[in-house]
Amino acid sequence: MRRLTALGPAVAAAAVFSAAAHADVGVYLRTHVVSRYGVIRGHGDGSGMPVYLVPSKLAPKRYRCSVNGYTDAICEPRSKRAPGPPFVFLGRLRRTANIYQRQTFAFRVPAGVRPGLYKVFLYCHACGGSLIVSGLSYEGETLRIV
Repeated sequence: MRRLTALGPAVAAAAVFSAAAHADVGVYLRTHVVSRYGVIRGHGDGSGMPVYLVPSKLAPKRYRCSVNGYTDAICEPRSKRAPGPPFVFLGRLRRTANIYQRQTFAFRVPAGVRPGLYKVFLYCHACGGSLIVSGLSYEGETLRIV
């Protein structure tokens, strides 16, 4: 697994847990239980950005940090480049004229992915290499593959 570095903030706590979060890019699952080779469905924004799956126990976590005077902010983990194993590429969100345009997605679980608990991430290179976990909760959403 490539080394993940915390280089600074991606999301302030107020943005993660409030209506302001709608201005940030991210993905949100509609299905939380999927069979092997099944389809993961949800919605998100982030024109053309790649979406990844990673075993839950290996997933990087959001962490508390200080940002622009906010002493209780929430930061996303970061990676200098698109993640490699154990992350599994699911696909890209469609390119849209507006980066924040909401869109639905449907990605098939790739061959070789075993049953278990997973997290889904959006990789935002333009956001300083943020790995943005799906959902709005601090822990992110969990996907079960059966």
